[in-house]
Amino acid sequence: MLTYTLPHAEINLPHDSIYALYEGRFEETVYDIPGSYYRSKKLRASFAAMVARLDMYVGEILDELKKQGLDKNTMVFFTSDNGPHQEGGADPDFSVVEDR
Repeated sequence: MLTYTLPHAEINLPHDSIYALYEGRFEETVYDIPGSYYRSKKLRASFAAMVARLDMYVGEILDELKKQGLDKNTMVFFTSDNGPHQEGGADPDFSVVEDR
């Protein structure tokens, strides 16, 4: 069992190469509410980077199952304890879909 926290209501993450893939790609609204979650200037880029990072982590698990010869005989359940929300400035209608 793995318990990732991505994506999370606090839209705060490393501004690394994954984030750089999404920075500047979306129309952004600054989230700046004193006393609330991290004040994010680029919510959508940050959210997209969180989802991409989680996708990468899950891919690593699936790759390892295949490498170990367990992919055909293993059930993987992927679930969340939350649904879409508005906390932290999140936009529940925003989604990132990319062709691979």
